[in-house]
Amino acid sequence: MKSLSHLLRSASRTFGQLTLAAVAATLLLGMPVASNAQETSSDISGTIYTQTGTPVANATVTATSDRTGLTRSATTNASGEYTIRNLPVGNESYTITVSGEGYGTARRSGVSVRLGSSTTEDFALSSSEEMEEVVVFGTQQALSQVAVGPSSTYGLEALKTAPSINRNIVDVLRADPRIYVDESRGDINAVQCAGKNSRFNSLTVDGVRMNDAFGLNSNGYPTERMPFSYDAISQVSVELAPFDVIYGGFSACNINAVTKS
Repeated sequence: MKSLSHLLRSASRTFGQLTLAAVAATLLLGMPVASNAQETSSDISGTIYTQTGTPVANATVTATSDRTGLTRSATTNASGEYTIRNLPVGNESYTITVSGEGYGTARRSGVSVRLGSSTTEDFALSSSEEMEEVVVFGTQQALSQVAVGPSSTYGLEALKTAPSINRNIVDVLRADPRIYVDESRGDINAVQCAGKNSRFNSLTVDGVRMNDAFGLNSNGYPTERMPFSYDAISQVSVELAPFDVIYGGFSACNINAVTKS
């Protein structure tokens, strides 16, 4: 009887441990996993409404690249809102065309987008029965940051005109007063964000992480020099404290570079 009682207690403990393990595994599988992909494109959003302020639903909004002819479209919802995503950045400008059943067509050219930002473009449509000419009015809205927090973005013009003797993106990033480039050790040029060591930075190119996995270099690169060509970069941004879930794997700043098309 004593052996049987001992076996029953042992089996009960084993069953309890298996149950706890199964519950823990279920909780881990149910937890959301933050993606480490980085931003390589931008988007255009806004609201389509009539001249009286009524939202226009089911209107078609099309963005066409003036350089490559790339076209992306979206349809407005019941509130007249639309969002066109995955638009390439860089030396790009877009022509926005809006059309809706029973309304005229509105068009706006020279709309530019920026890395990690959303451009707002609102349109007012006139009824096709009231007038043939479509009047479009609106103002450029402030760009809302996708990655909330202190950041700086430098486009192709800044990369071309910046005094870059070493042909290194740090020569552009140093324009941000929160960034310090340590030049005391030759051509290492370590980027220190808000006073933190460069080994705590994250470097991505077109969304692909290129960090120093072994922590051997003091410049934050996986190589002794910048591992890509300076002339191949279209835009570069530095985020010091992004709160978006797409960021991770660093505690100083994230340096994100996008190459030319």
